[in-house]
Amino acid sequence: MKENKIGNIIRSQGIWVVFFVLCIGFTIANPRFITGTNLLIMLRQVAVWGIASVGMTFVILLGDIDLATGSIINCESDGSSLVLIIR
Repeated sequence: MKENKIGNIIRSQGIWVVFFVLCIGFTIANPRFITGTNLLIMLRQVAVWGIASVGMTFVILLGDIDLATGSIINCESDGSSLVLIIR
């Protein structure tokens, strides 16, 4: 019975288990991984993808699928990189 309970938890919450195992592994490999500064940097880097994914969720829910969004974000990040390199 106990194995069944643990199996259900892993099936339903498996992505969180993987997330925490990866965080622990990265923290062991590099103690600066879980610092406040690094977490803030990671949040800033993921913000664009988070905003785009929320927008795409609404687009898909309304019945329209636009595959060009990923390429537009990629072009924008390439352009930003070029601007930073040139400066």
